[in-house]
Amino acid sequence: MCPVLAWRVSAVLFDRALLAIGNILLLSGFPFLSGVAATLRFFSPIPVNLDFSGNWWHRARAAGLFWAGFVLVLLRWGLVGMVLEVAGLLLLFARFGKPLVRIGRSLPVIGPLLELPGVAFVVGLIDDSAHADRPTV
Repeated sequence: MCPVLAWRVSAVLFDRALLAIGNILLLSGFPFLSGVAATLRFFSPIPVNLDFSGNWWHRARAAGLFWAGFVLVLLRWGLVGMVLEVAGLLLLFARFGKPLVRIGRSLPVIGPLLELPGVAFVVGLIDDSAHADRPTV
């Protein structure tokens, strides 16, 4: 029963039509949250003002991974496309990790959960300034 259920779940999870619809809904919903100009700046691999002095290479790599995955999903390579899309989205949203961890630590219920032994290690990797006051040896 369990292998059959796992196969059915993976078949629905990586269904090509559902992945394509999800991609289109993600890209069509993002401008409603942040605005059209911010969406174009966020997902474009090239800086809008063509200023290549900052960290444009990191954003170009992240956006390139996302768009390559998007195209692969539309070309019916669902698993490979989803892996590339998730990698691209993680790189695109990486800069929001530290503020989210710091906000989470100040919340009454989530703060103690972030201090659990296994979770605290991962949170410490995300927010490297958490132990900045600790002297280095």
